[in-house]
Amino acid sequence: RAAAQAEQQGNQLRAARALGAATTTAVRLGRYQKAIQSGTRSLELYTASAEPARSDLTAWASVHAQLGAAYRLVGDLTRARQVLEEGLEFAKTRLSGRREGQVEGYLLNGLAKVAYGQQDYQTSLARSTQAAQYFEDAEAHLPPRAPERLRTRMRRWMAMALYGIGRAQLALKHPDEADAAFDKSL
Repeated sequence: RAAAQAEQQGNQLRAARALGAATTTAVRLGRYQKAIQSGTRSLELYTASAEPARSDLTAWASVHAQLGAAYRLVGDLTRARQVLEEGLEFAKTRLSGRREGQVEGYLLNGLAKVAYGQQDYQTSLARSTQAAQYFEDAEAHLPPRAPERLRTRMRRWMAMALYGIGRAQLALKHPDEADAAFDKSL
């Protein structure tokens, strides 16, 4: 409703933000078609907006991640890969700083899951490895007084990437490497 009001008032960025939030919520609730609909419209509005703020750029990249996840969860792996790759390119070209690495790592984790679903285990391993490196590096460079919730988030995302490494290694018939990745994720 907030998105519809914002669009009627000509505020594309506010509408894009509201639809982005609706996308995230719909994915978490398992309403994937709603997530696809909201996410697609959100990306259209972000693309059409004149000058989004820096926080909008991060939210824009997040919509790519959520929309890619929704496509993956309904089984459209080709479209999921496309949306996630667009998001990764967006993050590399439009974002900068610590958040860029976080967004990039998160998108790489999504791409690893898609590649695994497509039985492209080598690509899944490569994407998971890249994501793990991003999060490990990001955590190592956090200032000493960084909030514990931020450290926990980095560790959780790194554990997800390490789990992806382990799964891909198992699929590639490398049980020792898989065990090492699983052990490190704990």
